[in-house]
Amino acid sequence: MYCPTCGSENPEGAKVCEKCGASLTEDNNIGNSTISDEYEVEYAGLFKRFLAYVVDGIILAIIGAIVGKIVGYSSFTAMLNAATGKAIDVNAFRTYYTIVLIIGIAYYVLLESSPKQGSLGKMLLGIKITNENGGRISIVTALERYVILGVFGIISSVLSIIQGPPKVSTTGVGAAAFSSSTILAFVSLVYYIIILITMLSSQYKQGLHDKLAKTYVVSK
Repeated sequence: MYCPTCGSENPEGAKVCEKCGASLTEDNNIGNSTISDEYEVEYAGLFKRFLAYVVDGIILAIIGAIVGKIVGYSSFTAMLNAATGKAIDVNAFRTYYTIVLIIGIAYYVLLESSPKQGSLGKMLLGIKITNENGGRISIVTALERYVILGVFGIISSVLSIIQGPPKVSTTGVGAAAFSSSTILAFVSLVYYIIILITMLSSQYKQGLHDKLAKTYVVSK
């Protein structure tokens, strides 16, 4: 069993948490803003969560650059090649996007369902993800939460892998591809605005992905 306060694992039947000493027998209710009578819950605001995503983005960008170096692909070089009509290595392109997609999913899902209950960015900002009882979320819940939040990013990556690198064409194919990506980007923007609105209007500062996955982001 997991402690609803700190998320540490404890033996079944334990009365108090071995790490923080919190009671494991009280009726916990995070929806009422308290995990127990002794511990007040502080829900993480938009600013902290945004900074956490910035930190995570930087970390994943560095990892992506390393992956690109290994597989022989550079996003910057690929854009220059596409603009000048030079060929882009299709295999390196697909390999790069496949690996980066898998790493991105694993990064969030494994860390947020771990005993630390958060990505490296969240750890740095002192926030964590909990379930309705204030405890650690499962790997399935972490995956569900990630997919709901990043659905359009995942779709974009999968389409890139399937379609391959962008091609310069005078037959209108390039224009169609551009139109398709523009529509996806617009729909994605609207979707994230909805998530932002739900977060700002929620008493517990839950975005749409939090509400559907039944998770909360709180300060440690």
